[in-house]
Amino acid sequence: MADRLQTIILSVEYRLAPEHRLPAAYEDAVEAILWLRDQARGPINGGDCDTWLKDGVDFSKCYVMGSSSGGNIVYNVALRVVDTDLSPVKIQGLIMNQAFFGGVEPSDSESRLKDDKICPLPATHLLWSLCLPDGVDRDHVYSNPIKSSGPQEKDKMGRFPSTLINGYGGDPLVDRQRHVAEMLKGRGVHVETRFDKDGFHACELFDGNKAKALYETVEAFMKSCSSTGPSSNSNM
Repeated sequence: MADRLQTIILSVEYRLAPEHRLPAAYEDAVEAILWLRDQARGPINGGDCDTWLKDGVDFSKCYVMGSSSGGNIVYNVALRVVDTDLSPVKIQGLIMNQAFFGGVEPSDSESRLKDDKICPLPATHLLWSLCLPDGVDRDHVYSNPIKSSGPQEKDKMGRFPSTLINGYGGDPLVDRQRHVAEMLKGRGVHVETRFDKDGFHACELFDGNKAKALYETVEAFMKSCSSTGPSSNSNM
């Protein structure tokens, strides 16, 4: 992807559940974005910036991308940094690939694909039980923003940058991804969606054609977010 998109990709390492339940992963991702901001500000403040960033990154053209649980992290991190001064870093767009959301009541796609080989419904329920804060259910705002977002979250999501949501018809989570796309559109966010009829959760890891199509979708989205022509971007 880095070669195809001509980007520098910063892969964020975050604490994992169940030892570190949410919002630990969100906090770690926010810390990574603040680190990038501080790197970008280094020369401005008389400090230093890693050479590989200083010489290769246009900090005004950054994107936050995640797949599956990473897509959920992208959404929740965006809520946390939308009011933060990140200059000179500018997040041009959010990219959620097959984002992992949930809820107490199963969606139509979850019911239809409850025995899916990659994401069977009992497994997704188990994963949520291991990562959500103790004592809450799957309708918690971390899992089900459609049902549990309050006025503060709704206000913040209305200030999201352009957002790409990618999914597949054979993914049990696809209905929830569609619902998040509609929720963001309803708050005035520019949302681009690509939902292929064929494909399953994490299919791009198994099918080279799906990976190629994903790269093409991301590339087109990034170009649509920038009108200043090609440059070196940072994709977290």
